[in-house]
Amino acid sequence: MKTMEKTKVTRFLLISDTHDCPDEDFYEIAEIGKVKGCNVIIHAGDILDKHIGHPALKDFQVYFYYVPLFNKRLPSQYKLPDNWHLLKGGDSVLHFNYNGYDGQPKEYCIYVSHNLGFSMFDLRYLKAKVRRLFKKEKDSLLYEVADLILNRFKKVHKWINAAVFGHSHRGFLLCAKGDKLINPSAWFRKKCFAILKPGPLDVHYYSLTENEFRVISDLKMLKD
Repeated sequence: MKTMEKTKVTRFLLISDTHDCPDEDFYEIAEIGKVKGCNVIIHAGDILDKHIGHPALKDFQVYFYYVPLFNKRLPSQYKLPDNWHLLKGGDSVLHFNYNGYDGQPKEYCIYVSHNLGFSMFDLRYLKAKVRRLFKKEKDSLLYEVADLILNRFKKVHKWINAAVFGHSHRGFLLCAKGDKLINPSAWFRKKCFAILKPGPLDVHYYSLTENEFRVISDLKMLKD
């Protein structure tokens, strides 16, 4: 698991699946980030090579997840601007600093994986019903295996605050035992994105093409 250096953050702009997007969309993404007070952008994967290092995002720290299907070059072949960071190797943990409500500096850790790092090997540990749901990329899987997912990265780093993923093209938010699983949905369909403020649960979903974005989420805290 790759661990990135700490960056001081105000708010995160979360996006994913920007394939099939025109070049000018990234100027729109940059404007959103500025208006919402974000200084870090996390892209959960499926970004085209031609958009990697896009100059529109020069004022942000950008972390993007490498997906071989869309990223044709080897990771070492990318010449990235200083503010762009490639996440690879299955899973990545990002460490950030922020000022808490008491004004004191605190740490916030985010686990990033395009499909939560599951492989076919992992699926043998799941029930047959859940395995079928996963193969169909149904987000309902996450409700049934939330503990498995949370324990998976908690064992690697016990201070993870949130997990960000993409791939399914559906907005998703699950709160379980103080942790958050977040899918900002796909940008290329309805220009969907999410804004995450570090600290207690503070996630807002948006769509620029709909007056109200219906989030597939539970929002209730799960009991132990």
